[in-house]
Amino acid sequence: MCEQVKKTYPSELPKCYAVFVSNERRTVPLWRQKAGRGDEKLVIWDYHVFFMHNPSPNRCLVFDLDTTLPFPTYFHKYVTETFRSDYALTPEHHRPNQTERSDSIVNQFESCVKFNSFCFSFYPYTSVSFFVGRDTWDGRFFRVIPAEKYLAEFSSDRRHMRRPDGSWIKPPPSYSPIQTSASTHSLDDFICMKPGKGPGAVYDLLHFVQQFYKPPDRNIGTKTQN
Repeated sequence: MCEQVKKTYPSELPKCYAVFVSNERRTVPLWRQKAGRGDEKLVIWDYHVFFMHNPSPNRCLVFDLDTTLPFPTYFHKYVTETFRSDYALTPEHHRPNQTERSDSIVNQFESCVKFNSFCFSFYPYTSVSFFVGRDTWDGRFFRVIPAEKYLAEFSSDRRHMRRPDGSWIKPPPSYSPIQTSASTHSLDDFICMKPGKGPGAVYDLLHFVQQFYKPPDRNIGTKTQN
């Protein structure tokens, strides 16, 4: 989508981001996903990517090709229903099965667990902190990359789509691998969630919400009475 915005609405590109979600274990649970299981549509991925557009101070939209939510979805609704709360997670939510991953963006590990019925909804406007420190538990982390930087630096030679013997896990996309003048494969740097390594900025769930959640503008649609 970054490339599409660059071609059709170039003035909006500085307001756009590519967001990679992962952690050191490469097991991140997401809900409301088309490939998910059960009523909650839970799936466990090694990483996930979505697009964000922040067109104004009070508006942030998420475009996720794999979600069952509206396309696009307001940031608050997307985070609440897709990531929920780290407190709702159990060790089983970080235990993928052995399904082989077949492409770099949209395929995923199939879920091998059911959602814990006791779940906190994550509402960023509350005063409750749902963050669990990096030193106590490996939660979900977000690498947020400005769209222009993503287009300039992201590359993938699809090595992760091959078996050890070099054969394809599944047929690759028909379009050519994404390459840049500087690199043929930078995917690992984008998935890595270590601060100081790779492009953009890395946030935990709490700080990601604090950075991009836009409270509703209470003045919209109201009239001042004299």
